[in-house]
Amino acid sequence: MDNISILQKKKNTRIFKQFKKVNYIINYFTFPYLMDIVLVIPEDSIILDLGTGHGLVLIKFASKISSEGHVTGIDLWKNRDQSNNSFKSTQQLLQEKNLENRSDLKTADMIELPFENKKYDFVTASMAIHNIKPKQNRYKALDEATRVLKTEGLLIILDTGNHKKEYLSYLIALGYRIKYAKTYGIIGWWTGPWMSSYAIIAEKNYDMIEKGYLIIWFNKSFFPSKIRTF
Repeated sequence: MDNISILQKKKNTRIFKQFKKVNYIINYFTFPYLMDIVLVIPEDSIILDLGTGHGLVLIKFASKISSEGHVTGIDLWKNRDQSNNSFKSTQQLLQEKNLENRSDLKTADMIELPFENKKYDFVTASMAIHNIKPKQNRYKALDEATRVLKTEGLLIILDTGNHKKEYLSYLIALGYRIKYAKTYGIIGWWTGPWMSSYAIIAEKNYDMIEKGYLIIWFNKSFFPSKIRTF
């Protein structure tokens, strides 16, 4: 391996470690704050966690519900998204924490979910949607999350990258009510102060569409796909 390759490998390792550190900060501090202060989570909630990875968010939710509730985590389990990201290691972690009776894992793609319409009370995505490219596929992921979410259910997004306005605009066009949208400052920076993280909590609400208050030209101007109702 030449010197340039060695330097690039070291740089990639350093960047990944920084990202992994902030990912743990977000999942261990930001998500508990959202769950304990902002959210009310009934014990019988049915929850879907998109891009589960090592299961940090799934475990937080599973610890909040009773055996009457359930959390399903999905991922494509690719190492390029998270180091040592595997179905087997996350399943083992759930076993160690005795959460098998209220959680399960599946291999599935966020842009084509294998679940029925209006099944979940909460859909979560932590540091996951920004990995989807191109932009139209991120919209597909939001469409799919909306399809499987119950009316008045909550979509909870924690993410990084410059997509916050993109997500908010699209969710509003879908008829969501934005309940919480916050950018985290220095806590959310990774690879230096260039990319912050942010949280969005949106309630699925189609009263606007059904009553004709949604401005259709907004969707046509910014999003080429038709408005979908679920």
